[in-house]
Amino acid sequence: MKVNVGETKMMAFKRGEITTKCDILIEGEKGEQVKKFVYLGSPFINDDKHDRDIGRRMNAINKVNGALLAIMNSKSVSRQVSPAIHNGVLIPTLMYGSESWVWQKKNKSRINAVEMRSLRSTCGVFRKDKCRKGDVRERCVLKEDAVTTVEKGMLRWFGHLERMNERRIMKQIYRGNVCDVNVDKGCPRKFYANHIGGILKKGQSLSTRNRRACMKRLMDVSEAREACKDRTMRKSVVFVYPSRK
Repeated sequence: MKVNVGETKMMAFKRGEITTKCDILIEGEKGEQVKKFVYLGSPFINDDKHDRDIGRRMNAINKVNGALLAIMNSKSVSRQVSPAIHNGVLIPTLMYGSESWVWQKKNKSRINAVEMRSLRSTCGVFRKDKCRKGDVRERCVLKEDAVTTVEKGMLRWFGHLERMNERRIMKQIYRGNVCDVNVDKGCPRKFYANHIGGILKKGQSLSTRNRRACMKRLMDVSEAREACKDRTMRKSVVFVYPSRK
């Protein structure tokens, strides 16, 4: 196998404005160093943030929604077909590569706004009608929103990572601990484990270590890692995520 130098890109991940130079030579020719590139539909950026990836998914949904607008508003399409198109086309477009996201509240708001824009156009409901979001979802026969669906996918991927063989590169990256001496100003960055812990707390997943009625403690990440190794316990405990009403 030969490596094409013209098609090979290099990037160094490091916090801050200082960029580490990559001096990698391939047959005496230096490869191009970039700050971002797209691989298999997902952008890789040297600032290790997911904002641009989420923005890319939002733009993809808007394009798909515009392409399907004529079909969704057609009188020949029944109400039962509209949620099937929403769940079969729009939601997979949003969830592509979302299992490894670590997002913030503003990202959730953007996802909810894009989904509601699509649902309103499907039902023919405008903002001036003053129809609540829950009523719009009932008209479209949807039990849960896009944020809940994405978070369920994150929990499933968390279970796959925990059961993965320790020799695999993906598992080694997941277990790796990146230490940086220079700490950025403001709130410290959220790790993937902390993000999963927030989803478990939000989903009200109860702990199995103490089943007494007076000790209803929520499951933490360490207990979820142990439960992921048992498939029966994983299905009954870890991924019990109630739908929003």
